[in-house]
Amino acid sequence: MQKIYPAIFTHEDDDQYTVYFPDLQGCETYGENVEHATLMAIEALELYIEALINHNMPIPIASSIEKINKTLEGNEFTSFIVATLKENTK
Repeated sequence: MQKIYPAIFTHEDDDQYTVYFPDLQGCETYGENVEHATLMAIEALELYIEALINHNMPIPIASSIEKINKTLEGNEFTSFIVATLKENTK
């Protein structure tokens, strides 16, 4: 099973990137560069969704990226992140 969510990447003053998912409260991570931040975002999203499933909690619906783009600051951009979940999650 795959889940796709938009993530907001913020370029920080120390050249690292923080990443958060507006639809998933508390699902955040960071990386040393865009590539590393993307890998960390995939891992964070997979763990977050698996935890929701394992606790029988509802999985939020993803917002449209167009809606999120309207809220961005100059040092931010959005990207879709794909979580590939194990079939035996639970």
